[in-house]
Amino acid sequence: MPRIPRPIPHRGAPAVSALAERFPEWFALGAVAVPPGWIALVDRLFDELAATLDAAERARFQVAAVRERDGRLSVETYGALPAADPAIERAADAAMRICQSCGAPGKHRRFAGWSATLCADCRRRLGKIRIGG
Repeated sequence: MPRIPRPIPHRGAPAVSALAERFPEWFALGAVAVPPGWIALVDRLFDELAATLDAAERARFQVAAVRERDGRLSVETYGALPAADPAIERAADAAMRICQSCGAPGKHRRFAGWSATLCADCRRRLGKIRIGG
């Protein structure tokens, strides 16, 4: 696969950038925007993928985006890679019980115009935000 000489797009903490730098072949065309509370979970996910995918699967694995969508962890890839699906699904399920803001135990909640996975403290702090009409 050709190397693309451009910086990897990311938002957030330096740990997010470090993830993309550890696996540049997976993130050559992808974006990383992981909420701070999920950084450790996503880091473990990619360590697991690196350990379980064989060389051919690792060569085909390409990340389009790792981010929060509707209060859920979303790992979008270019093309299907069934061998990666179980680890990604386990991480997405675990994220539904981890506050995306601080990493404490959390719960997925719907609010006026948005949803998030938050602990009680972050829910009190952020739950009054209204998005839309």
